[in-house]
Amino acid sequence: MAGWKPSTSILSTIGADVLWHSHRDLKILILLRFIRLLGYGGTTLVLALYLNALGFHDTQIGLFMTLTLVGDLAISFVLTWVGDRVGVRWTAAVGALLMFVGGVAFAWVENFWGLLAASIVAVINPSANEIDPFKAIEESAIARLSTPHTCNDMFAWWSMLGMFGTAASNLLTGWVINALEDAGLDKLSCHRVIFLAYAAIGIIKLICSLFLSADVEHVAEQKEHCATPQSGLSQEDAPLLTEIIPDYGAVNAINDVQNPESQVQVVLEVQEKRLFTPESFNFMWKLSLAMGLDFVGSGLAQISWMTYFFKREYNMPEGALGSATFTAGIISSVLNLASSPLSRSIGQVQTMVVCHTINSISLLMVSVPGNKYVALIIFIFRIVTREIDNAPRQAFISAGVLDHERTSAMGVVNIVKTIGSGFGGGPLAETLASKNKKVLLIERGGVIFSTHVLNTSRPYYNRGASNSPEGNERVYDAVKAKVQLTDRSDSYVGGPVYCVGGRSNLWGTWIPEVGNETLNIYFAPEVVEYLKEGKGYETTFRYLTDDDPRDGIYPEGDGAHEVSAKEIGQVNEKLSNAIAGSKFTIMPVAAQFNAPAPYKFAQGAYSTTLSIINRMYANDQYLSVLLNTEVIAVQHSASNTFHKRVHALKIRDKTCGTIKELDVGKAKVILAAGTIGTASIALNSGLQHLNPLVGKGIIDHNICFVRFAKQKDGQITEKPLNLKTHLKVGGEECLLTVTINANFFLAGSSATLNTTHFYRKDGTIMNPTKDASDEAENFDTICVLFEFVGKLDEENSVLNTPGLDPVLDIRRAPIKPEVQCAMEDIIRSVRDAFIYMKPTAGSEHSACPDPGLRPQHLGFGVFSHECGTMRMDGPKGKGVVDTDLKVKGLDNLWVCDMSVMPVSPEANPSLTLAALSLRLAEHLSGKGHGKGGH
Repeated sequence: MAGWKPSTSILSTIGADVLWHSHRDLKILILLRFIRLLGYGGTTLVLALYLNALGFHDTQIGLFMTLTLVGDLAISFVLTWVGDRVGVRWTAAVGALLMFVGGVAFAWVENFWGLLAASIVAVINPSANEIDPFKAIEESAIARLSTPHTCNDMFAWWSMLGMFGTAASNLLTGWVINALEDAGLDKLSCHRVIFLAYAAIGIIKLICSLFLSADVEHVAEQKEHCATPQSGLSQEDAPLLTEIIPDYGAVNAINDVQNPESQVQVVLEVQEKRLFTPESFNFMWKLSLAMGLDFVGSGLAQISWMTYFFKREYNMPEGALGSATFTAGIISSVLNLASSPLSRSIGQVQTMVVCHTINSISLLMVSVPGNKYVALIIFIFRIVTREIDNAPRQAFISAGVLDHERTSAMGVVNIVKTIGSGFGGGPLAETLASKNKKVLLIERGGVIFSTHVLNTSRPYYNRGASNSPEGNERVYDAVKAKVQLTDRSDSYVGGPVYCVGGRSNLWGTWIPEVGNETLNIYFAPEVVEYLKEGKGYETTFRYLTDDDPRDGIYPEGDGAHEVSAKEIGQVNEKLSNAIAGSKFTIMPVAAQFNAPAPYKFAQGAYSTTLSIINRMYANDQYLSVLLNTEVIAVQHSASNTFHKRVHALKIRDKTCGTIKELDVGKAKVILAAGTIGTASIALNSGLQHLNPLVGKGIIDHNICFVRFAKQKDGQITEKPLNLKTHLKVGGEECLLTVTINANFFLAGSSATLNTTHFYRKDGTIMNPTKDASDEAENFDTICVLFEFVGKLDEENSVLNTPGLDPVLDIRRAPIKPEVQCAMEDIIRSVRDAFIYMKPTAGSEHSACPDPGLRPQHLGFGVFSHECGTMRMDGPKGKGVVDTDLKVKGLDNLWVCDMSVMPVSPEANPSLTLAALSLRLAEHLSGKGHGKGGH
């Protein structure tokens, strides 16, 4: 039993178990290959010698072989063009009959042109198998009947047994000729016996081909077959989907979500229906050019010519030449099995390059030695290495085109897929589409908000209410997805939002820059340079606000709906006097503000939803959106480099609940599913084995607030205003914001920001009002918010556990006492600055002194600022992605969401993430990053 396990492992490595459990038709196709090459090998060995025995001189023999190859090429083209239409079984049967007719004709016809016609019809050529019109039909069928995991193994066995047939034929032919000569037959008659045997082999092949089933034929339905990188969606600069479904895209996706024929099926059907796409043509002409150069070289040294060379140069008998080619064929066929594990290890292209380099060197050396035995050894070595790369070459070609194009491709020998549409994926998809790059956006949810109804540009001036009917906290609680926690975790109040636009529908209105100290400590220098000196922040601000360069960042002016410079200056002065060393500036907001004027409308607060849905309804040729489709994992394998490559996405179609694979091909894949969603996909894909930091470090920064109100007295502006400053609070970097009469800009949260303290005009505290309209009409509200830097915590993680809901293991260190005290001091200073007097117990309205304002600590994930599960490289150490956001170790996978942040910064991260998204779009479109780029 102990000896059985190693042998089982060896058989598994060479794919013997795959062959044993394969479809019956696959076994018959491999048998047909063996039988056909059993016939080809013998005729190849004697072809040049037979023509010479008939009296043709060398020039005629060379012309004959050239015309034969040209004729076979023409037949090859016709068969590969119509092969799938007439059927594999019919083609195999006709080919067998042609072998019989050609073999008989060759045995009796001595005319040059008659022999040429018979040679072309019966595929009797000097190459044994390199020009074979039936080869493409078989390769296409094998690719169709195989899976992505068995394709290499099936081609390896198909090639190996074919070469074994050639080798066996060479051995038998050589020694049969010797035996017939010993029996008294002349050379010409001996060769004619070989061609009659070729005709008999054609009959055997005909009988075997009749056992093929209907499964071998091409059908227009999706099966699990050899991976198809093209998938009809390869070239970045071409339309994403053809006119076969001209209405595919947004409206179709929106209106037909419940259609049993899901969007995934639509995309997969498009992949099947194309006849021959421009992308496949582009792939094939480049490959054909490369292979054509190789075949021109090898065509000068076909086996027929080499046996003729050895016969003329060294007078070697056919038996010895047959034994030599048999030995070479056997060794080559065995080594061919090694090509499958070799190509899995170093890649298909590398395997082909290595084999062809060695083969070319050996071919060059054949004619160098003066000794026939040395020359014969080199000749054998050349045959051994000639076909080792056959299996990876055929698998590579079959993967380069669509399923229905494989037969044609065998005979002839950049899209971006974005998962997620929030602040990372949304700007990226929109920017790439605007640059005429094809983008397939895969969204787990549907369309919840057809317009931007939450972060709208209607900040009700003079409102001041804390319980707005469109308050984000209520909507967020209703639409966010479930997240499970471990027993030891802190509470989590956030959650992903699965819909077009993601959480950008609810959050992201505040867009301050991250402070210089945080940038320099945690972000890579080239990223910092792009954001600051490269004007990445400035460019992104204009992108998010649709800002005219002449506009300011706030509706500043003397109009009824504007805040005057005087009003801003008064508030700024109060805060600067209250907090020593502070430098307050206007908080930038991701919204377009327009002065009231006819025909001039505000765009609204920014969300990725707007641009995506506009393109969807317009059936945009560059952006297609696949709704209600969950990406579970990325499938990756060895690539042409030393890294791996994503070759397919494992997706779940919500309309039918089935899990399918969507081929990626040459596409670039960007995960933008959020800190939790992207980490879950990465863990399901096994990326943690490439980098142990995957899914680790998740953190949300500490956020504390207090909100109080004062009866209006005209001393401060009644218009909404928000000021911010960076400063140290208890020794920790903090973004301090003070919001006046603008709860909407803070938006709300799962922990509703209630007003806790109400003050009269004289500064005395009063009972809280229960009437929201009274608060909005009679009170000015002031909110003080503290946001701190959140360092990634290696003990926190997204867990790789089975189930539909992600599981978090999270904890957050308590706020330090010195930070708590410093916050309370700042709050008192701000309160005193706006109340104008310190409340005392002696006030006629007060029964007790002011109990004081204590900041409330908001929950983990309250504003969706959690980050770090796919961190980028930075001064603090290496990460999962590099500074271009490409996942290390994978050639075509990037990440663009909050998960790449190396820290949860003190500033709201929307502007920074959007800037990274635009930077990645420039990188993917090949335009670099400008200053601060590579």
